[in-house]
Amino acid sequence: MTRKQPLAVLTLAWSCALAAVVLVSVNCSIDHRSGEFACTTVVDCPVGRNCVDGLCVVPGAGSGSGSGKIDAGVVHDSELIDAPDLPIDAAVCPDICTSCDPGTHSCTIDCSVDGRCINNGPINCPAGFFCNIDCSPDGSCRNVGCVGALGCTIACTGQGACRTTTCGTGPCDVNCSGEASCRTVACGESCQCDVSCPINNDCQTVICSMVACNNPIDGGCDSNNANACHTCQP
Repeated sequence: MTRKQPLAVLTLAWSCALAAVVLVSVNCSIDHRSGEFACTTVVDCPVGRNCVDGLCVVPGAGSGSGSGKIDAGVVHDSELIDAPDLPIDAAVCPDICTSCDPGTHSCTIDCSVDGRCINNGPINCPAGFFCNIDCSPDGSCRNVGCVGALGCTIACTGQGACRTTTCGTGPCDVNCSGEASCRTVACGESCQCDVSCPINNDCQTVICSMVACNNPIDGGCDSNNANACHTCQP
């Protein structure tokens, strides 16, 4: 005589059988595509993929430190680059500037910082910048150039500072308050050149933009002498 199975046992058995069928069905429906990207060498991979650990992968698709992952896909000069290495181009201060404001194209050259101006090398205001050059150390700022710059303000407060200063076409303001400072200042074609030489300093070889701009009192240049001495466009 056959013994009847309890209903609960039959229900459990039926559920297990149904789950097994569903699992097999799902597994069979999954498209395992990893076989397409199996490789032994890079020649087994489609163009644009490398063979890494037996699989063809896209370069830079890893994760974690040192994986070569491209941060945020930054594009620079038509190429993807790592975001932390993205050059900021115009936002970078030129090396000669101790500080700058790219938004206003202003550059400060403080010659009291790291002795950058105490030599015979040129101190050139970068092209496209207005420069405020502080020549406070004695003997600093030999060969100062503002050619190509938007304009310069040069404070020659150190003794013997500012030898051979050449202005550009922009405004050029040279204050020669340091003893024996400002030997040879050439205004050139500056649209507004002022060279102040206090009485205690005998400026030598100061060449103004034109004779009308000469200051007969201190031997410097004064842009207020004539309309032709201040022609800068606003």
